[in-house]
Amino acid sequence: MEPFKVFQVIQILLGFYTWTLIGQGVLFLFTGANSPNFIARLFRQINFPVTWLTRRLAPRVISDRHIPLLAFMLVIVLRVLTYILFFRAGLIPDITPVQG
Repeated sequence: MEPFKVFQVIQILLGFYTWTLIGQGVLFLFTGANSPNFIARLFRQINFPVTWLTRRLAPRVISDRHIPLLAFMLVIVLRVLTYILFFRAGLIPDITPVQG
């Protein structure tokens, strides 16, 4: 698989988790943390891998209540770092217009 396609797959996956974490956060504002709502449970289930990993990486002093927010910040940082890494390696195509 060519490097730019790998970059795109990583960005799409991280973007998916970014938006589902945003959706979970907005829904949390309206329904509460442990809502029996089907959509809230679906968001928690979809975001489980990211929140689980974040819980493992985060120090114990951070409460479980703040883990989804920290997971969101982690995903954003990973998206930016992925872009920087691929850009610096010259693996992202140049989008400047061709002169002539």
